[in-house]
Amino acid sequence: MAQPCKFCQGKGVVQFNPSLPPVACPVCGGTGFEEDPGLFYVYEFTFALAANDVSKQFSLNIQNYDFKWMFAMVVSTGFFTVKLSDASSNRPFSNQEVHVNNLFGTSQNPFPLLTPFTFRKKGQILAVASDLSAAPNNIRMAFAGVELTS
Repeated sequence: MAQPCKFCQGKGVVQFNPSLPPVACPVCGGTGFEEDPGLFYVYEFTFALAANDVSKQFSLNIQNYDFKWMFAMVVSTGFFTVKLSDASSNRPFSNQEVHVNNLFGTSQNPFPLLTPFTFRKKGQILAVASDLSAAPNNIRMAFAGVELTS
């Protein structure tokens, strides 16, 4: 259960200057409640592409909670392209398959999403991938974020 915001005491507004009208609380955004940040979690796709494979489809199931995807990371033995989408809403994250370097970072330097995306529990992350390395390619794509337990 959400706790009342400690900054505004659950009122949703704060009075910074007595001569000015109250403004929405900058901590809770005017809701009056502290947001539960969730629990850190990583979903990982692990799959292999044969040399020059084209448009192979893979899926990853979201488990027991909504998942807010915040960072994208990858390790692979060669270059590839990928098009990601949310199966629940049919929302694609690009107009076509995108080169891995344009969408993913590494574990040392993860790619932060400009706006985190929430996958619904029991939904799926879909990936369509193609090999660019002309050799067998082992791929591990990681989706780091938080499980929203409340």
